[in-house]
Amino acid sequence: MKKIKVIIVDDSVLIQKSLTSILNSAPHIIVAGIADNPNIARQLIKTLNPDVLLLDIEMPEMDGITFLEKLMRLNPLPVVMCSSFTPNSREVTLEALELGAIDIISKPISNLSVEEIITKVTNASQAKVRPLVKITKQEKPIPIVIEPKQSKLMQASIIAIGASTGGTEALSALFHILPVNLPPIVVTQHLPEGFSALFASRANKNTDLTVKVAENGEILKTGHVYIAPAGKHLEFEKKSNQLTVKLNESLPINGHIPSADVMMKSVASVMGDRAMGILLTGMGSDGAQGMLEIQKAGGVTIAQDEESSVVWGMPRAAIELGAAKHVLALDKIPSMMTNYISTLSQ
Repeated sequence: MKKIKVIIVDDSVLIQKSLTSILNSAPHIIVAGIADNPNIARQLIKTLNPDVLLLDIEMPEMDGITFLEKLMRLNPLPVVMCSSFTPNSREVTLEALELGAIDIISKPISNLSVEEIITKVTNASQAKVRPLVKITKQEKPIPIVIEPKQSKLMQASIIAIGASTGGTEALSALFHILPVNLPPIVVTQHLPEGFSALFASRANKNTDLTVKVAENGEILKTGHVYIAPAGKHLEFEKKSNQLTVKLNESLPINGHIPSADVMMKSVASVMGDRAMGILLTGMGSDGAQGMLEIQKAGGVTIAQDEESSVVWGMPRAAIELGAAKHVLALDKIPSMMTNYISTLSQ
């Protein structure tokens, strides 16, 4: 069996030795090279052609983000960032995910299990990466004129999106081109603790929609995107004919809290055929069962296609389950979402 070749880029000798020991303990992984700065890393990448790069965020000569952006433009390959989760580094780490990094290994690595580190590298080796194209101002869909009676129907409708690996980049691309006059959008994106608010804040700056972290008891509004907070499942209930957020701190589902399955099952239960469920790029199968519930309730369901997904796990699980009515490339999903509005008054 061909081994996964890894290059470690970190200026800490202790981190280099620890990661090398952990990864070489896996029979299917080999650390092929080590660099303490990006300039050496660049040469190793050309020579060794690695399957995965472990990249420190803070390094001498060139920081990890600058190096990552250059790498993803010119020679994209699966990258796992190594970062301490301080308030300052969280924003930089989220930027790395938006630039195309596959996953994060948090420092100190002694807090992580050997199995978790090996799994992150193994999963990254299976990811599909492509040259970075940064989001720029582009033509947006023509705004949809909403009649007063249709606006009320929109408030009684909902779009639920689940995503994981590669999802921050995919969601940012979607939000950027969606018109503001859409039904409420609710999102479960698998993120480490402390990243939900940062992701919402960064996404909010590049869209006409209002992107925020969901708060318990708040009423869902049109033109708003509600991000599930880390450590809480996102559910909903109707109060006085208004849809409100219900945060649930129960156990993880499919290994995740928040879980896309929990969110979508709640959407199906509360909204029935007034719901749209979408599963984007991500590892695993979270959300597939929930999206099947939306389809059974008469809602519209979409899975991102394999070609445009970084990791075709969650969408594939939904397709195999028969939960996806439509399978679309990421850039085709916004038009399906906007077309959804035209069905609301029918």
